[in-house]
Amino acid sequence: MKIEDVRAHFEAGFRVTPGCWEWLRGKDRGYGILKSGGVKYKAYRFSYELYVGPIPPGLHLRHLCNNPSCVNPDNLKPGTHAENMKDIAVSGKKKGQRPSTTVLTEEKVREIKKLLKESQRTVGCIAKQFGVCPSTISHIRTGRLWSDII
Repeated sequence: MKIEDVRAHFEAGFRVTPGCWEWLRGKDRGYGILKSGGVKYKAYRFSYELYVGPIPPGLHLRHLCNNPSCVNPDNLKPGTHAENMKDIAVSGKKKGQRPSTTVLTEEKVREIKKLLKESQRTVGCIAKQFGVCPSTISHIRTGRLWSDII
């Protein structure tokens, strides 16, 4: 696969929002997963290497925006594990907390939950209506996301 094809495949997988490039495809614990040529990549690492260059050996990539779904290389900075943990502590965010860039509001989540309960619409159809990936709707349905909203 040519680099132009890989780049096009990658760039079709996110939506640019103010500050973040929100990954819309598959995710693992909130972090984007890119599949290309039968290989899985962490989307944020792929983005950094595509637009910036190699990640220095022994370092992690820190999400300065505190959004694990973000693949904007401007929000990614190499650092140690300790620096990454300090970033999280300073931000006041906890593991599993919603990022500030989420496109859903509590009102929208209530509407999604109502559609899931009362309509015959598919997860994909609902996801398209709200501008999120189908896995987000599935996680809302199972309580993995937004479980505090009734």
